[in-house]
Amino acid sequence: MHGPIARKKIPFDQRFQRGTIETLEPDICRIRLDGCKWARYARVRQDRLPDGKSSFADYKQGDKVDVFLLDPVKGFPDSMHGSMAWADREKNPWLDSPPKPGQLIRATAILYLEPVGVFVRLKNGIEALLRVNEVPGGQGDITRVVDLGDELAVQITQVRKEVLEVDVSVKEAVKTLRRQEQARRKQDFSREMVERVPLQNQPFTGIKSIRPAILGPDPFFNRDLQRWLAGFGITCRAVQTGKHLLDYLEAHNHPTHVLLDTAIWKNPSRIEMLQERLSKRNIRLIWLKNSPETASPFQAPSLILPLNVGYLVDWLIKDKEPPSGRNHKRPFSFNEYQQRHVQNLADRLLKDICQNLDLQGALWCRMERKGVYVPRSFHGLKEETVKRVQIQLGQSVIASSIETKTVIFREVHRAGPLRQVAPDNSDMLCCLPLAYIPLNGDQEDTRAVAFFYRREDYPDTDKIQDRLQAYVPAMQALVATLHFAVYNEILSTFANLGVNSAAYMHELGQAAQPIKNFLDTMGRENRNPNPREWKTLRRELKKLLNLAKSDLSIIRKQQGSRISVADRLGNIARLFAYRAAPIGCAFQVTMPDHDMQTNIPGLLFDQIINNLLDNAYHFVAGMPANTGRIEIRVFFDADNRSCPLVLEIMDNGPGIRAGMKDKIFKVRDTEKEIGTGMGLFIVRSFLKALGGKIDLQRSIRWQETVFRISLPILLDRYIG
Repeated sequence: MHGPIARKKIPFDQRFQRGTIETLEPDICRIRLDGCKWARYARVRQDRLPDGKSSFADYKQGDKVDVFLLDPVKGFPDSMHGSMAWADREKNPWLDSPPKPGQLIRATAILYLEPVGVFVRLKNGIEALLRVNEVPGGQGDITRVVDLGDELAVQITQVRKEVLEVDVSVKEAVKTLRRQEQARRKQDFSREMVERVPLQNQPFTGIKSIRPAILGPDPFFNRDLQRWLAGFGITCRAVQTGKHLLDYLEAHNHPTHVLLDTAIWKNPSRIEMLQERLSKRNIRLIWLKNSPETASPFQAPSLILPLNVGYLVDWLIKDKEPPSGRNHKRPFSFNEYQQRHVQNLADRLLKDICQNLDLQGALWCRMERKGVYVPRSFHGLKEETVKRVQIQLGQSVIASSIETKTVIFREVHRAGPLRQVAPDNSDMLCCLPLAYIPLNGDQEDTRAVAFFYRREDYPDTDKIQDRLQAYVPAMQALVATLHFAVYNEILSTFANLGVNSAAYMHELGQAAQPIKNFLDTMGRENRNPNPREWKTLRRELKKLLNLAKSDLSIIRKQQGSRISVADRLGNIARLFAYRAAPIGCAFQVTMPDHDMQTNIPGLLFDQIINNLLDNAYHFVAGMPANTGRIEIRVFFDADNRSCPLVLEIMDNGPGIRAGMKDKIFKVRDTEKEIGTGMGLFIVRSFLKALGGKIDLQRSIRWQETVFRISLPILLDRYIG
């Protein structure tokens, strides 16, 4: 369809014609039709060639070809558009999958027809007209609500096969989708909000012949690795001691691969015995190391802790040797990364403000304690001058603005110490206070930004104040992000204390267990001369052992560096359900019935999921009550070795326009009326620090939007 031109009513069978190629151009081919009463020529675009033909290079002048006639060519009364692909009746969508009134189908906006509407290409390739009054919020201008390239949910309202015309409606599609949502809610009435489903293993060729054995740094590491490998369809056996492993290597069903912690094998005679048995049975070995510099007892491939399970699976299944060195980030490396990233963002934000508002410079300061002020970022100023006046900032207008929490305007020559840093071409400054109260209840964070400008550009102080206030949410969001990174660094410190305490409890339990076993043996053999003392000692040792096990269990649950994805998502879901209930938004979480333990900071994981849920909530909150839906789906993608743990967040809101898809992960690009445009940018930054990623999987306007998070599986030693 190429414009508002009258279409010819042509019997459908007579649209199939045969002709001779007369001219070939890079993008179009003109075919002279033989004995056709409807047109003399057919013009075929390159994208309408048959399957297997990518260009006109496969044709030459004089070739006889079949063509299917479409619509008249505007300005050429003797010509019609044609399709060589649809000349094959078996592949013609009007015959293979004809459009039917009432059919709900996906479409892509391809060409505006102002002021009427927009042409869309249906999923089967047929083009249809979407009129502006059939789009929610169209109000006479289709370009306000639909971008070219938008994927849309539409419903076919009218089909006129004799002229190959199809009309579609988004409004009717929305009505149908809402009826389907109501029916689904009735079906899901008794369904649990958090649903656990069986883990779908993805078997690989030869997977049954792989039998790895693991003797890792601690039993918790071994257990969690067993569970993750089960997700790949690999059965792994954990052994408890070096002697147990050596015996297992001699067994009939011996392992095909062995994973060993280098710290376990120190005895030279045992190392020699291990080498001999591995060589005898042709068993592959891989060492687990704390760092690339850790020495191995003997030469073999190695993986660095925290272990990236994806690299291990490649080694087991494809016999692909793991990369040397550390090829993934440790879980807590995001702290320094994030603080550095926030600093870069602050520099960029000040630069953008100065450029957008035609300001000469800016200085961002923070009050560390009363009387002590530290520059955090600046633009358009000399670094050496800023450092020189830092000690005098307590007597500057910045200190006054922070203490009084008011906006202060001052002429540069009366600005005290700030006069030394002011750009030469500025004569006024505006000091804007920023106050942020951390969510954890810490003391208020007080900052201020001094902006230097020319009086002739802003003679009215209200005008520049209003413009600067528009950037306050973005600046506060940066401060909040920095607080989050610092707070998580503190949590990681306490997590390390938990690890040391766990190590102590583990050693305590290990020491108590043999004594208890020995006393049990003495009791059975009646070798104790004093039964009363024996019973007392046995009872106290049993208490000691139970105490160690209990404390170790508590520490494991509170340990921040390794989380249970299922437990964490369950907590997030229960909290979010209270928020979704008032607007009647259906909320569902589906995850594997699998204990997914991984070394990701819990606070970071929560922030990522909550940011995406906030976005989804924003879009469904504007829908009529009891029509919105948000879902979280967790699954295991065994083909994606580097990031096999996948979370998808879906909402059925109005979706994301094609023009915004390339901008949503950039700073300050948002379609929200109230928002900073920082949420998705922060999420992507956090995931990048973890070695994960986020993608907009799909956005079908007025039907569904799906974001996909892919996370690596990292396992570190738990004790010590």
